[in-house]
Amino acid sequence: MKKNRPLHIIIIDDSKMDVQFLVRALKNGGFEPDFVRIDSAQELEEALEDKTWEIAISDYHMPNFSAENALKLWQQKMGDAPFIVVSGAIVDEDAVSLLRSGAHDFIRKDKLARLTPAIDRELREVEGRRKRREAEQAVILLNATLEQRVIERTTELQDSLAALKRTQNQLVESQKMAALGCLVTGVAHEINTPLGIGITATSHLYNATKQMSNNIADDSTIDLPTSNYIKLADESLEMIGNSLKKVADLVRSFKNIAVDQASGDRRKFYLKEQLEEILLIYNPRIKNTQHKVEITCPQDLVINSFPGAISEVIVNLLSNSIKHGFEDISKGTIEIIAIKNAGKLQLIYSDNGKGMDEKKVDRLFEPFFTTKRGQGNIGLGMNVVYNLVNHTLGGQITCKSKLGEGVDFTITFQA
Repeated sequence: MKKNRPLHIIIIDDSKMDVQFLVRALKNGGFEPDFVRIDSAQELEEALEDKTWEIAISDYHMPNFSAENALKLWQQKMGDAPFIVVSGAIVDEDAVSLLRSGAHDFIRKDKLARLTPAIDRELREVEGRRKRREAEQAVILLNATLEQRVIERTTELQDSLAALKRTQNQLVESQKMAALGCLVTGVAHEINTPLGIGITATSHLYNATKQMSNNIADDSTIDLPTSNYIKLADESLEMIGNSLKKVADLVRSFKNIAVDQASGDRRKFYLKEQLEEILLIYNPRIKNTQHKVEITCPQDLVINSFPGAISEVIVNLLSNSIKHGFEDISKGTIEIIAIKNAGKLQLIYSDNGKGMDEKKVDRLFEPFFTTKRGQGNIGLGMNVVYNLVNHTLGGQITCKSKLGEGVDFTITFQA
């Protein structure tokens, strides 16, 4: 035999007999009512505080209470839980008014057969409303989560795009510098041969002219035009020789742009020992100043790289600090910090010199860029550094600087 379904119900009625009829009708309809009978506002308020009820059935006419007041209290505590009016004496206008106020159904006492189907219907609708609310909440939560996920994915995509653009810019820059290196190497090779011939010929002619000048120094028969010509030739050949030597130095600087001119062989070595040897070699240029160089590097740090390229990079940076960064500064400090992590070495080179403005930082690695061209600089040192780091060491170099705040170079490469 099928058991009746439990039903937690409040019956608002002043007649115990009527309540018995309602309970019998509920049991006949398949329910097992767990109910409480009340007939006043105070009892209803107390009952609503005790437990959660599924449904309320209310009479319309009661001496101390009314269905309208019961409906208001029920709605305050139970929201849209079913409230059904069961009455034997109520006009249609009052019934319609109750339904408009929020009552879920109206059933006459002489037609209680309609009660259990009405309760079934209302309970199903309550369940449907509950599921709809849960679905709505789930959609709201999903939308919020989806929005957050979209923000996160968008941020990730923006970061990836920024990284891709940086990589693209570095690749384009590396290709430009590589093409420049090949061009310069070819031009330097083509210039070297005629330049060498010109230097040799000028040297021979200068020596011969000098010898002739010495031979005729005591010969009073040499006329004045001849003497003036020999003097002019002597001076001109000396000027030509000096100029050709400067050109030869310039060509050698050009060759340094080509990676293979300064790369050497890859090998394992102690980095701090290498850095200290560089300072030992460079020491004559520093010892006559009050500048100091500090190295922070583990004594046992071993890397597998190109010591020749690293040496030339550090020497160029030191030279740049001494010539440019510490101009008009008597006591400067240079720091070299080495950090190895996950197979990558990070060299941080910094000085507390006068620094550079943003425009100079942007052009720092360009070939032939210098702020002291009138003082004999040709502006290839930092371009050589760039090529050594990017091509020989296979890494990256960045520069940060502001006027009056020194300079910071960060060099990163596999080691």
